[in-house]
Amino acid sequence: RSNHIITISQIVKDDVVHRYSLKQGTVTVAYPGVDGTFTNKGPAYEGDNPYFLFVGALKPGKNIPFLLRGFAKFLTTQKKTMDLYLGGGEYWKDLNIDKEIVALGIAPRVKKLGFVPDTKLASYYRGAVTYTSPSLYEGFCLPAVEAMACGCPVIGSTEGAFPEVVGDGGILVDPYDAKALTAAMDVMANNRIKRTSYVKKGLRRAKKYSWETFAKIIFERINQIS
Repeated sequence: RSNHIITISQIVKDDVVHRYSLKQGTVTVAYPGVDGTFTNKGPAYEGDNPYFLFVGALKPGKNIPFLLRGFAKFLTTQKKTMDLYLGGGEYWKDLNIDKEIVALGIAPRVKKLGFVPDTKLASYYRGAVTYTSPSLYEGFCLPAVEAMACGCPVIGSTEGAFPEVVGDGGILVDPYDAKALTAAMDVMANNRIKRTSYVKKGLRRAKKYSWETFAKIIFERINQIS
């Protein structure tokens, strides 16, 4: 019986094949699905101000200090007040996050949500200006797909699986280019036509990711190698 590997994105597949010198036919991509809770139908959270949303563990690889710097610069270009919500646990906490918030003087504009259950998280996606994650690497980034499924456009990274998974459903920026991040935030916050276009593209994109398709790929592959 042949060994076989299932990966959650093409970039992970390429990394695995390269690292372990595997034959291409021994690795299959099966994209994860999105829970039905995440839909554009339902209530949208209404904050005190319009807000950008990050969802994920607040750990170093997520590049959150960079996000904070881009957000701080964005605020200096705006007349209206906007907030940044950080949703996620702090088990692997990036200690530079709090330091950066204080150093940038944006504590009143940054709100930590902690862990948010899926039912409430969907409303945060629906109410956000955009889901924003300039992560240094993602193997898939389920929150980005959840956001698109909720009608929330994405600002993602040019690194990792973002280009593959998000595609034209958002704006992808170099995770080291703060000016690019600030410019993307400006588009999502102030250009209604472009933002609406990303919303529509994201909704179409999100339909690609279903657990039924995932299960079908796994089932077919198991039968092939049994």
